Amino acid sequence: MIALSESEIVGVIVVKEYDHVSVFFVEPSLMGQGIGRGLLDNSLTICRQNKADLKEIDVNSSPWAVPVYHKLGFKSDGSEQEVNGIRFTRMVKRL
Repeated sequence: MIALSESEIVGVIVVKEYDHVSVFFVEPSLMGQGIGRGLLDNSLTICRQNKADLKEIDVNSSPWAVPVYHKLGFKSDGSEQEVNGIRFTRMVKRL
């Protein structure tokens, strides 16, 4: 799913298997304006329509994005990990 401003892409979210956020970006100059929340909310609507028993959605958050995901209702599910040189924290949003 993408967010557009005029004809410019200003945000994108990809949710795999209707329960795992694999890509989620908002144009840095437009952060804090509700674009990310709108993308997530609209994605969750589609996920629920396609996976009736959906109870949670998760993401492997980069260290800098953990506070953003907290604001979006996700909770850390364990400590930071590093796999193949990539640092992340698994986060879960219960629905």
